[in-house]
Amino acid sequence: EDDQAAAEAEGDLGYDGLRDELRKRKNEALKLILVAAKLIAPAIDRASGKLSGYDWVVEQLNAGNQPALANEMEMAKAIMYLSLKEFDQAIEVLKDFERKEQHLKARAATNLSFLYFLEGDLNNAEKYAEMAVHNDRYNARALVNR
Repeated sequence: EDDQAAAEAEGDLGYDGLRDELRKRKNEALKLILVAAKLIAPAIDRASGKLSGYDWVVEQLNAGNQPALANEMEMAKAIMYLSLKEFDQAIEVLKDFERKEQHLKARAATNLSFLYFLEGDLNNAEKYAEMAVHNDRYNARALVNR
């Protein structure tokens, strides 16, 4: 209502409450899909000990024209590798984000910087911290890693 009043006060007839409602519903649906994907992925193919469920979910999201959700699942896969203490696998997944969008690159670089710091590789930690700050200068985590 405040947005509508502000738009009318400025003489802007472009305010569309329906468009706002559709955007809210779409965002809510995407959040629910992501939660469901995060619940389903670890349960798929548990017997193999690999995270192939994440790969399957990413494929399905890409096939469904949801690359943003697929990227979030790739990040969740890297975090799962970290929780399993499979650092080499996590690094491999996070390095794949270097070729993606700027905000994803910043998130991955922040995680890589911290990983390398924990491993004692200070040169790579500094390199990825700088990359994270370069891609998102307001990223507090990246600034701390720096």
